[in-house]
Amino acid sequence: MSPKQVHKHLVQDYFLIKFYGMPKITIISSITRLSNLETLKLAKLMANGINKHADELPKIPTGSEELQDKVRFVEENMIQAKILRAKASELEQKAQKELIAIKISLKANTSYVEKVVNDTQNNSLVPALGLKMREKSGHSVPNGGVPQAVSLQEIPYTSGTLKIKFKAVKGAIIYGVVWAYGATYPDAFPKQPMKIFRSSRKAILSELESGKMIWVRIKSYGSNNTESDWSDIASRIVP
Repeated sequence: MSPKQVHKHLVQDYFLIKFYGMPKITIISSITRLSNLETLKLAKLMANGINKHADELPKIPTGSEELQDKVRFVEENMIQAKILRAKASELEQKAQKELIAIKISLKANTSYVEKVVNDTQNNSLVPALGLKMREKSGHSVPNGGVPQAVSLQEIPYTSGTLKIKFKAVKGAIIYGVVWAYGATYPDAFPKQPMKIFRSSRKAILSELESGKMIWVRIKSYGSNNTESDWSDIASRIVP
């Protein structure tokens, strides 16, 4: 471009600026949509740029040093927060393990208290330890309830045999029985029924160990896999 052409363009630009004014420059800003890491990265770049162009930006609202201090504060706190989250997770895991241990201890203590209460008939121990007794009337479950009035009776002219007497449960399909031997209340019973009966009239236990004390409890089963709690415990010496 010749000097004459350059002069011509400069004259044209001069008249355009004088007539229309200086062209407006708009800075694209999406700061509100930045992630935390993107925000810190931009803050660092801006702080460096402010340092280099301090003379051109004498009244910038937040100076380079203040901006860098803010970035350092955030980064240090983010690191500390990460450390604390890791520690909190470790503490929660330890607490959960100990909670499981507490539940095991509570179950063991409850079984022991149940044995003591049955041996001594001191029911006041139950609420004193924050426990509850099952109501004698039992509680209902769909299509069944807890068998009531459980007792053991001898069958004449037999040995090693006992009949379980209890009130039939409305809606029950079958009954499951568990038992244990011992001079005192057993520490634990089998979790699954040792024998199944279709009717309260046919609930007979045979081939038992004669001369031993037996402890028996029973539950009912209804339709749709429903079942009751275990009944109160009946005991006697096997004939």
